[in-house]
Amino acid sequence: MGKIRCLEILLTGEQGAYLAGRQVNGNLLLIVNQLQRIDRISVRFRGRAKTSWIKHQGKTSTHYGDQEVYFDHWIDPQYVDHYEGRLVPGGCHRIPFAFRLPDHVPSSYEGLYGHVRYDCTAVLSRAWKLDLVCRKAFRVV
Repeated sequence: MGKIRCLEILLTGEQGAYLAGRQVNGNLLLIVNQLQRIDRISVRFRGRAKTSWIKHQGKTSTHYGDQEVYFDHWIDPQYVDHYEGRLVPGGCHRIPFAFRLPDHVPSSYEGLYGHVRYDCTAVLSRAWKLDLVCRKAFRVV
């Protein structure tokens, strides 16, 4: 088993649905089996829309589509900076974070020709190792 057993995003309240302009609060759950050097932990909040469809005219097909990014914001909780040499001890760690959603973003949507999606991604970086990444989707209503 590796030195890092778990990296998970836990969003608090709202049962995964939030209003535009409200704050999204949560914790990163980090379970470390033994002393581990961690260079950085970052949290990314993203909201985006994508649409695409195909128009058939005789033997010709034309693809239409577009995408829009409503926000793409990184947070650095600076949790590992509290440990000398960024050596995080074994055990269970809860790392709090918060992000305020922009005031005028559309509600989440899934349709045949497009979608509006929101997610939170956590990235844990260590020297000479692949980043650990976890993602959690949430809805805006």
